[in-house]
Formats: sequence, C-alpha cells, structure tokens
Amino acid sequence: MKRILVIVSTKFGYDGITNVVTNYYMYQNHKDLRMDILTINPVDEKLRKSMRENGDFNFVLPYRNQNPLKYFLKLISIIKKGNYQIVHAHGGSCTLAVEMLAARIAGVKVRIAHSHNTASDYSTINNLLRPIFLKNYTVGFACGKEAGEWLYAGRKFEVINNGIDVEKFSYNEMSRNEFRERYHLQNKYVIGHIGRFNMQKNHEKLITIYEEISKQREDAVLVLIGDGELREKIQRMAKEKQLDVRFIGLSDEIPKWLQAMDILIFPSLFEGLPVAIVEAQASGLPCILSDTISPMTAITDLVKFVGLKEDDSVWAEEVLSLKERDRKQEREIIAATIKEYHFDIRENCKEVLERYEELICQR
Repeated sequence: MKRILVIVSTKFGYDGITNVVTNYYMYQNHKDLRMDILTINPVDEKLRKSMRENGDFNFVLPYRNQNPLKYFLKLISIIKKGNYQIVHAHGGSCTLAVEMLAARIAGVKVRIAHSHNTASDYSTINNLLRPIFLKNYTVGFACGKEAGEWLYAGRKFEVINNGIDVEKFSYNEMSRNEFRERYHLQNKYVIGHIGRFNMQKNHEKLITIYEEISKQREDAVLVLIGDGELREKIQRMAKEKQLDVRFIGLSDEIPKWLQAMDILIFPSLFEGLPVAIVEAQASGLPCILSDTISPMTAITDLVKFVGLKEDDSVWAEEVLSLKERDRKQEREIIAATIKEYHFDIRENCKEVLERYEELICQR
C-alpha cells in the first residue's frame, strides 16, 4: 500500500489551498492508497467523514509560528511513525523548508513541495529559509508556471493543475434564480469575490473599485465570501463609505454563489493560479483580474486582465463595459474547454496518483 502524508501549512478552510487539497483527496482512488492529512486546524466534517471511511487520519498540530521547535519535533515523530513513502507539503513560500527538512530527518526519500503563490507576505524569513528549502525538497510541484518559477529559482518543477468538478460548477439557471431569491438579490447586479481577508487579496482596492461602479449602477451589490484577519477592517471601510456589501463568511455553497453572481473581481497583489477563478469560468461567470495573476488562469475568454496600478475608474469602466453573456447557451462549450485544458479533477487525480507511483518506484 502506498503511504502519503499531505501537509497544509495554512489554516484549513480559509484559502484556495484548502479547496485544492480537498478536491485531490475527495476525487482520488483510495484503493491501495493511505493518504493522511496534517493541518493546523481540523478539516471540515465532509472531508473528515470521507477520511474515516477510507481509514485515513487527520493530524492537527499547533500553528508552527507559535512554537516552531515543538511543531518541528512533533512533525518528525508523526512522519517516522507513519512510515510514509511520500510527504507532499502545500504552501506559498520557502517556509516549506520546515516540512521538507522534517521529512528528510524522518527518512522520507520523496519530499514534494507544492507552490501556490508568486510572492510571500514574509519576504525576510522567506529569503533566510530559501537555502534550507532548496537543499531538502526532492520534487517541485506548482499550481502554475509563475508560482513554480518564483519558488524553485530556476530549477525544474512540474505544473499540477488546480482541478475542479466541472459538472458541479456548470451554469444552472434554476439554481441561480432560487439562490438570488433566497438572498434578496433579484434585480441586482451582483459583483463577487471569494478569498481570505488578507493583504494578498487586496480587499481595500476591491471596495474602492466597487464604490466607483456603484456611482453608475445603483443596482450593484458586492458579495464577499471568506474570512480572515482583515475582515473587520474591510467591514468598517464599507460601513464608512455607506456601501451595500454583503459579508457571507465561509461557505460550502460556492457553486450556487457563482451561479448567483454577475461578475467576479480579483485585484490581488499576487497569486498563483486561484482555483476560484477556474470554478467561476466553469459557471460561465466573467472575471476581471489584476495583471499580477498568472495568464494561465485565462482558460476561457471570460477572463480579462487589468493593470493593478490602474485607477479605480478604469477598473469600473472595464466592468461596466462588459456585454452580457448567455451563460446557459455557452454551458457545454465552456465545460469542454476546461476539460481540454486539463482542469478536470477526475483526470488530474489519476495523473497525480501515477506520478506518486513513479516517484516511489524511482526511489
């Protein structure tokens, strides 16, 4: 039996990495595969139930920044006891050096680092840990070309797409109408965003863009899905500007929210390849993204990039000038396109499992 330990170095339930790891677990063939997941908080009940049924385990350790040495020593102990053949750690910077070094000390020969970003919030510690990181990982994965080039500094890496269940996100007009009615969004122009409230996602810019849009469209409403350390600050900002902003929090109804929206705006300071943008395209939703986001994100013609430094009025103009799309009519074409570009999670899972098997045999 193949034994894999997947490590998530960010809080589970708050970011795109959560969706990626969950998708790759839920749609994987678990025959002859033990796949435990180590996190800094418990996984959600749906994933936990599936893991119990498969005989897998969710290890929970305190956030490594609180007590790095304790985290490091416990991680080594867990890896040794689990007798894992592969440790696959997801993150966004060279802080993955901690997990890679722990796996090396524990005797694991296949140590996969998986990059999900193109920059780091903590540049100093990232630079300090880079030599340790580069010395201790053995295989580099990345969600996109730019994320790989940034983390692996010219070394070889493999792009692993952030696959989704295409049918689950395909446009459904009945679902759209029911959801908009439930949340009193009938006759509204719904602008959406999905992501953690942190510096990277640039919610302050999003609020000021929406402010410009609302000057020209009185029916506009902004829906923000997610949670995080900056949520209260953004709530105060929206209240002070007297803007109609709906703070949904974490949600397990993302497919329905995407149906209900009319456009998605992502003015991120940096990104890898956000799975939310792939999901949005699958639902036929137009997306306006900052030019700091990977061009690989544009799987369909629903995506348009705007310079991050452009004035809010320019962003607003791009949004307001978009022509209405017939999402129902385009549904099948969009689904086929996303599958053609290899973002179908079922096929992605087969490819990753085959890669695991190859790496185990090579070692």
